[in-house]
Order: sequence, then C-alpha cells, then structure tokens
Amino acid sequence: MMKKKCVTQIPAFFLVFVLLFGSCPVFAAPSQPSAWAAAEVGEAVAAGLVPEDLQADYQNGITRLDFCRLTVTLLEKYTGAPIETLLSKRGVALKPDVFKDTDDASVLAANALGVVNGVGNGLFAPEKGINRAEAAALLMRAANLMGNHSGLPYVYDDARHIPSWARESVYAARESGIMSGTTNNEFLPNGSYTREASILTMLRTYKLLRGELAVNPNLFPMCADIAGTRLWGYVDKSGSFVIAPKYVYASEWNDGFGIVATPEDPQTCFVINAKGERVEAGQRFAGEFPLININPPSVCFFGNYMHVLYGGRDIVVTSFSEGMLGLWLQDYQHYLKRDGTSIPAGYWGGAFFDGVAVIYGPLDFKYHVIDKNGKTLYTSDLDANKNIIISGSFGQVGDYIVTSRAVKNGNYYDMDQVIDKNGVIHSYFGVIRADGRTIFPAENDYVLLTPFKQILVSKTGEPYTLYNSDGKAIYKFPDYMTGALRSDSIGNYCYRASPTEAIVLSTAGEVVAKIGLSPDAEIEFISGMIRVVDSSGCKYYDVTGKQVIGQPAA
Repeated sequence: MMKKKCVTQIPAFFLVFVLLFGSCPVFAAPSQPSAWAAAEVGEAVAAGLVPEDLQADYQNGITRLDFCRLTVTLLEKYTGAPIETLLSKRGVALKPDVFKDTDDASVLAANALGVVNGVGNGLFAPEKGINRAEAAALLMRAANLMGNHSGLPYVYDDARHIPSWARESVYAARESGIMSGTTNNEFLPNGSYTREASILTMLRTYKLLRGELAVNPNLFPMCADIAGTRLWGYVDKSGSFVIAPKYVYASEWNDGFGIVATPEDPQTCFVINAKGERVEAGQRFAGEFPLININPPSVCFFGNYMHVLYGGRDIVVTSFSEGMLGLWLQDYQHYLKRDGTSIPAGYWGGAFFDGVAVIYGPLDFKYHVIDKNGKTLYTSDLDANKNIIISGSFGQVGDYIVTSRAVKNGNYYDMDQVIDKNGVIHSYFGVIRADGRTIFPAENDYVLLTPFKQILVSKTGEPYTLYNSDGKAIYKFPDYMTGALRSDSIGNYCYRASPTEAIVLSTAGEVVAKIGLSPDAEIEFISGMIRVVDSSGCKYYDVTGKQVIGQPAA
C-alpha cells in the first residue's frame, strides 16, 4: 500500500508572482530543530540516521510509521547491513498481511523484530502519534536487539503515573542516557513525542550500542565492616564501591551528590560529589550542616534536585510530594517549588496529590484547596462541624484531611481523649474531604493517609486495614504489622509481616513479593528499591523480590 503524496493546486497568478519577485516565505527552507535539540539532531543527520524527508517539521509529533522508519534506519546503520540481514539472523520474516491499514516495509520489519505491535483489531494506526512512555519502550526494545540494557528503579516526581508496562524501559532509558526527565524531575509519560526528540534519542541509542554514550551512573549507599566498625560508602549497580566506605552516615544518592558524616565528627554532615570530593560553600550547597539526630539525620535531600535543608526548632519539613516541599517556618506553612519559588500557605498545609493540596488560613481561618501555583480552587468552612477537630499535625494528602473526635471544654472544643478500664488514653480519628464529605467518621484508633491517597486504619483489637480513597477495603494486614507502612512513591508499599518476612504490596492490594529477613534487619525504600540492612551487611531488592545489589560486610 503506497502512501499518496498530497498535491496542492497553485494559482497561476501566484506562479507569476514567484517568477517575477522570487521565492515566497510559504516555501521557506525546512523548519529548524529547537535550540536544545539542534546539536544532536545535526549530528544524527550527519551520521545518516535520518531519512531526508524527516529532516523538517521537527516540532511536530512523530507518527508510529515514521518512528519505525527511524528505528530501521538505526539498525541498518549500526549493523552495516540491510534490515533483511538482521531479520534473517533472527530467523523471522515479514508478515505482509499482519495489519489492515499498512504494508510499509519498515513497520513490518519493526513488528517482526518485536519492537512494535499493533493497536488491536488488526490495525497498526500508522499516522497515530506516540507518547513518552511508548517512546521509552520502543527505544529500549530496539536497543535490546543488540545487547542487554537494563536499569534500576528511579523515582520521578510523577512516577506513579508511568504505566507498569513501561517502567522498566523508562528506568533503562534514563540509566543508559537515552531519555531523561524534565528539569522538574518529571518524566511526563503521557506527553507527546516530537520528531526532533525521536531523532536525538535515536542518535543516543546508536551511541549506546557503539559504546560511545557517556552517562552519570546512579549510586547507592552501602555499608561494610571495617576493623569491626560498620561504615558507609557508595556502590554502583554492580555492587562495586565507587566511594569507599568511611562514613558513619551516607544518604540516598541524589543527582550526583550524597550527604555524609565521618567517624571523627559524626555530629556534622557535608555534601560530596561522585568523586567523593567535599562540596564546599559557595557552590550548590553550603559546606556544613549540624545534625540534631544521627538516625535519621535532620539534614536531608528532598527529591533529586533540592538544596540541602535541615530541620530544627524553627524549620520543619512537613511533606514532599509531586516536587513540592512543605516547610513549616516560624508558625506558618510554606511550599518550596523546584525552581526555588516559595508559596506561602497558612497555618498548615498538606501534601500534594494530583496537583492539589489543602491548607488552612491564615487570613480567613478557612480551608482552601490550592494548586501548585498557590491558586485557590475552592474554599470551605469545616470548623462549622463542632464534632470534629482538624489539626495540621495529623496529616493531609490532596484534598483529604485526617480529623479527630472533639469534646467541648468550656467555650472550646478539644480532642476527645477517652481513658479505658486499663488506664490507656484513646483518641479517635477519621478522614474528611475538604468539601465536607466524610470518608471515615472519627471512630478509629489510628488513621494514616498514604502518599497514594489511600487510608491505613486500625481499631483496638483489630489488625490494620488499607482502604482506597472511597473507603473501600483493599488489604487486611497480619496482626504483626505495627503501622509502619513504607512507600516508594512509584506504586508500592513495603511492611514487615513477621520477624522474618517483609511484604511488598501494590496499591491495588496485591502481594507483589515476599522477602526473607533476619530478626535484626531494618527495611526501607531507597531509590525505589527495598534496602535491607542487618548484621551481615546491606542488600537491595526490587519490588518483585529479586536481589539486585548485595555486598555483605567483609
């Protein structure tokens, strides 16, 4: 099936005008790539990776058909042979009738090699565009025809929006240097993919296959026993130390930097780069930060971009979600955006979810749902309900708020605290939406809003239960579970189910993996993986339960 070219009839008077006065801007030279893409697009064209008719309209979205053409050109250029040679070596052949809407040779070849599939019902949709998640999957399938290119998890601010089928490809594309996120640490999986982005990532894939692509690997904190003392350093994904273990503390690695403290001065921490060099004042970070508590330290990274911040009497980090850092400063809540912009909130503010957060006051003593620019989307007066108390210390996620049951104390309402027959004080909690809808009445001993806007609840004598945002139970925990539910901000939880087992749980309530533990083990999420530290050393597992990094103490 040959594609027909579109021919436009040009009026005779216009042709006369062109002959007399020269060319017109309507027929200007092909469009140029954007400034950020120009160098790599030019290099790709010079390398013969871009068919001539694709060397224009660079800001347009790439079609599925044209992406296949770029892919086949890449493979032919890398192998130095026609695509038929690779098909023969792979023992596969074209299927001319596999799609009803195209018989383009590049599409058929990419399909036969397993790079692309149809959209269903025997259709390929050749003129349909692709998004960034699809691009990552297609690029890594093409790269893996020539080798094994994988990557460990990476937590983008919008990681939970990356579809599960694309996550491994997104990780691999980032780790290999083919695709990265925005300056706001977002991957934007549903964002459209342009012709120029396709061309420059094809160039990077070509360089990856040739061993010419320079990347900055992510590092991971790892401990080792040095002369009877546990010390920390950083390893790469192979488990080899890149920065020697010589610190009493090593933070999660963030965008080329780590926070460490030495045995000689454990009360002071500082920032190091990938060479293990101390980053002094006057650069991105100020040189030293006093620790209030060693474990955890009050000096932390928030996101992989953020300046180092430290907690104290007047500065408290209340949340970090969707690239928005919540700070409590001198009795008021502020949000700090990735570009450094500060948004004053009120007396308190919650974590962002789907671009919104709930704040309180201060001018009108009401509850506001705001967006990431601080714009108020709606306002409500929840204090009109005197049966509940809303406190900024309980935690809020999106437009959901944890409440407590109230009791009248003179002219005021205080938290209702009930003393049982054993002398134990009980308070009762619930969840309310900012518009006033009750999700859970304040009848529970414990309530936690998770970063995924799900609700962990327990009552006396009953195990913890996880509910979705509508209040529907999705998972009942074993009796051993203490409420310590960790999350990776991608789409998984981890908790200790027994002295010798950790459970990885999806937000759908499905048990994804079981990881064996020693009784002294500590577990937490680091860079989207489960880190297990015990007397034998430190190991990392992915969310399927597979050990991916492990360097037991020597």
